[in-house]
Amino acid sequence: MRESWEILTAMVELRGGSSNFDTAARLRRLVEALPTVLRRRRLSRTTRKRQIQRRLTPEQVEQLLTKYRAGASMQQLARKWRLHRTTVASHLRLAGVPLRRQGIPPDRLLEAVRLYGEGWSCQRLGERYGCNAETVRQTLKSAGLTMRPRGNAASGRPVTV
Repeated sequence: MRESWEILTAMVELRGGSSNFDTAARLRRLVEALPTVLRRRRLSRTTRKRQIQRRLTPEQVEQLLTKYRAGASMQQLARKWRLHRTTVASHLRLAGVPLRRQGIPPDRLLEAVRLYGEGWSCQRLGERYGCNAETVRQTLKSAGLTMRPRGNAASGRPVTV
């Protein structure tokens, strides 16, 4: 810190007295604040949580494929192997395994539309059909429904198809 102050003092002397600003006082405050600023930057870097990359061995991938073929869902496998669901899907696609249809079964879509019109939320419909609320929302939207704003489950507004 002493060396920094000497360097800054030399810079002020080079500049001379032609400035209206109290340059020495400003530089002194800057030098005094510098350790605090640097300490904050180091803390912010160390507290950032990094994503863990999980790589499966070929044997683990084979186990994953076997479990999926036996009926396990992608979400179950993702939880078991601590992977993202899309990573599980990628492993399945790379192995040439046909993916099972997720979401609302086509033969129950009209029922889902009716229940949504009666005020059911996407979350509740997802629980009924064993899928994610976002999957329900996308399915209903692609079926031509006008979606309610979030939080308006029983707003009484008619749902158009």
